[in-house]
Amino acid sequence: MSERAILDALGAIARRELDWEGSLTSDTSLVEALALDSIRLLQLLVAVEDHFELCLDEDDEQGLVSAGDLVTLIQERGGG
Repeated sequence: MSERAILDALGAIARRELDWEGSLTSDTSLVEALALDSIRLLQLLVAVEDHFELCLDEDDEQGLVSAGDLVTLIQERGGG
């Protein structure tokens, strides 16, 4: 799956799960743009796991700063 397709899917997940509006680029800051706190981050990651049919580890969230970081993680885990 291409980076753009994953970003589009992530945007759809954020709109559905977090009532977020906008579009994601690889440089989009997850915390700032999506107003993520620990609960909203967990909600997002569970939805990402379900959508891309993958399993993330608790430590995976440590390196997530941008939407591009999340795309890379999804691709590494075979979800993209």
